[in-house]
Amino acid sequence: MWSLLAGLFKPVVEGVTGYFKDKAALKAAHLAGELSVIKTASQNIADWEQLHVKASTSSWKDEFVLIIYATPVVLVFVPALQPYVVAGFEALALLPQWYTGVFVAISLASFGIRATGTIKSLMGK
Repeated sequence: MWSLLAGLFKPVVEGVTGYFKDKAALKAAHLAGELSVIKTASQNIADWEQLHVKASTSSWKDEFVLIIYATPVVLVFVPALQPYVVAGFEALALLPQWYTGVFVAISLASFGIRATGTIKSLMGK
């Protein structure tokens, strides 16, 4: 009698275990795909950073951006020039937000920092 019951339930048990095995295999395949995307993105970022390092070895761009940022810091210590520095920053505050975002992104990229997130946050998207 037990063998008869076991024979009846065997296909049901095999079907249920097969379902869970297939579900686990599908999830593993999905995770493997996500891992592949992450690896590709990582490699693309590394390639971009390496390209930036090669390009900046013979460029004055980084120094120029540093001079742009350092000039107000130096000028603010000259009392006669302080009003001009303050007026300059007040004028900068009037620029459109998208322009400020692009300027910041270009500056960050000059130093090898990817700024797509910065642009999106500054542009309100």
